[in-house]
Amino acid sequence: MDQCLASGNIQAHYVRGIHEYFRNDNAIDGMYHLRLSAYVYYVYGVYLSDIIMLCRGEQAVGRAYLDMLGWREQIKISLHGIAVARLPVYTTTYHEIRAAITCLRNNIGRRCELCFYFRQMQKFVYMI
Repeated sequence: MDQCLASGNIQAHYVRGIHEYFRNDNAIDGMYHLRLSAYVYYVYGVYLSDIIMLCRGEQAVGRAYLDMLGWREQIKISLHGIAVARLPVYTTTYHEIRAAITCLRNNIGRRCELCFYFRQMQKFVYMI
């Protein structure tokens, strides 16, 4: 793994980021590696790091990068086999965003701009 990281392998940074953030509870190093993978537009790195940013309450940053993937683009990310803790800040932010939604959440024809981010956060928060 260290050789892959040293050679700049983006997938290795993504995997190390997941390992550090979720497995070792090392948010600083984990986000460092996830952001490195995101900076070169590795789609999984962009998605996961930005969902984490959204769930930690860093809405502007999370939305900006998530939008680089394309509005309403469906991406499936798997964290199977990794013990992931649901941090209190994730659920707090999730409930704050949910309270701010003014459209009809169950009517796809009348959804507001916030709904996309809310649904992505919901998948992440309740997946873990």
